[in-house]
Formats: sequence, C-alpha cells, structure tokens
Amino acid sequence: MPLPVTVYRWDDAGAPSAANSKPSEIINVLKKCLVEGYGDKQPLGWSVAFEDAAALKIAFKNNEADGGSGGHVQFWSKSDDASTQKMLYQGAATMPALDEFFMPGYRRAFVGPSGGNAEWALIGCGRAFYFFIGRPNMDMSSGTYYNFSMFVGDLDGARVVGQDPACFVAFDGSANDSESTSYTNTFDYCVNNVQQCVKIYALDGSNYSENHWLFLPWSTPSGSREGEIAGAVFSPIPITLFDRPVKIDNRFDAAQFPPLRGFMPGLFQANQAGYSLSPWPTVREFGGHSYWLFRTSSHDSASSWLDLGGWYE
Repeated sequence: MPLPVTVYRWDDAGAPSAANSKPSEIINVLKKCLVEGYGDKQPLGWSVAFEDAAALKIAFKNNEADGGSGGHVQFWSKSDDASTQKMLYQGAATMPALDEFFMPGYRRAFVGPSGGNAEWALIGCGRAFYFFIGRPNMDMSSGTYYNFSMFVGDLDGARVVGQDPACFVAFDGSANDSESTSYTNTFDYCVNNVQQCVKIYALDGSNYSENHWLFLPWSTPSGSREGEIAGAVFSPIPITLFDRPVKIDNRFDAAQFPPLRGFMPGLFQANQAGYSLSPWPTVREFGGHSYWLFRTSSHDSASSWLDLGGWYE
C-alpha cells in the first residue's frame, strides 16, 4: 500500500509562520510538519534526532516504521536568527550527533524572501518530503526570481535495486557543496533542466559515491503556454547515473552504481506543458488524483507534477 501524503501550507488554520524568513521560524515550520503537527493536521511521523535550540541546529530522522531508511537531515543557521539569514542543510545515511555525518550528502544553503510575507509549503509522508519557501503573489513561471524548493528522503528504488543503504538524499538544484542561493539552486530548476543534482553512495554501503542526474522523460518546452492540459501522459521521473542511454559495452560498476537508481517519490512529468500565468500553488485533478505543479524557474511553461495521493507503491 502506498504511504499517504499530507500537504502543509502557510495559509492552513493554525499553521506556523515563517513570514520573516528567520532560521528559528523555518526550523519551527519543519518541526511542526514533521514531528509535532498543528491545527487539525497530524505530523508526518519523523523524529527529532538531535537539537541545539540555542545554536539554531536540528536534525530529523525519517520514519522506519513506515519503511524508511532511518536517514537523517540537519538544518542550521549560517550565523544568527536575523530575518532572511541563510539556512544550511545536509543529509546523511545516519548521524551519531549534530554536525557528524555518515555517508554525507552535499552541504547546501537556502534563504526565504524578505518583506515579512514569505509563503511556504511542505508535502510529504513518513519517508520523504518536498519543501518550498518563496515570495507571495508569484505565478508558475517565476523566471529567474529565487523561490527555494528541495527534496529530502528516500528514493523510490525498491523495484529497481532492492535494498539500498544509500537511498536517503537531500538536494535541490546541483551536485556540489555550495552556499549559493541562485534560482538555479532550487528543485524547481532541477525538474525543468536535466542535470547532475545529487550525490549517491554505492549499493554495498561503502564510502564511494557518484553524482547522479534527475532525468526528465520529456524535453521541457520554452515559450509561454497558459492553457490547461488534457489527455497528457504522466511519466515517473528517475534518478540516473548518466544523462542518456548507456551503450551495452560501456565499462562501469553496474553492481554498485546501476544506471537507474530509482524514482523520485510521487514525481511525474507530463508530455504537455502550460499554466504559465497560473498562481502558485497550482493543483489539478488527473485520473482521480490531485497533483501539485512545480514552478518553472527558467522556462516559461511547467510540466512536472507531484502526486498528492500516495507514494512508494
């Protein structure tokens, strides 16, 4: 059975505020959605592995009872609790303490908008979540404006590679350690541009890693497309070792780094695009499921959708 998905938003009744984009506000939003709940919404079932509230540091662990890997992700302030202070984050297979990472992902950064009116959303389950924070009154074609988005959790790879000790990842837009907060360092950008975006370790649990690609099944169109879509084909979005089909006689260690590592939970690309001027967030019904549309941060029309019905089938 797929895991149920919950959508948390800044405009829910009783939702915590991150209006000023302060690190303490963002940590509180994450804690409420993942661990504590708010209003009439239950939490996703993650746990706080470690926290130093005074230092503005917290590490979360996903829910092993839901089939999670037990992976960890740490969030912390780069400096202080000022408005629009940069937040840093890093995922790992496990953590024995704050700032100690085993099989670490890349260290990345993000920041919320200024102006005292940041809007956020978190969509997830016990094993994974997508997080968004950005400017108000933006449409789906946000150009080069910075609106942060990220993924944290287990890849959906059981049908592909079986048990994967390195399935837990945390990433946004590119595969390196970086504190840049450019629009290209967002998950929105990643789902509109085929690129290396995440470090994944070998299937034997060793400390050897390779950068992997978020591979889009369809070529993302440019140009403004404002209408609704109908009769579209929705294809799951995979994580791959290469950006193109692999020649049969290529020499690489497929036992440790298979060309197809898994799929992004709940994430699909349609073979049609549109909604350029629709407001964020845009949610539509297709085939009896609700889908959340990802912004397009470099092209003019959007085609990547998140299934809100259930993940990890």
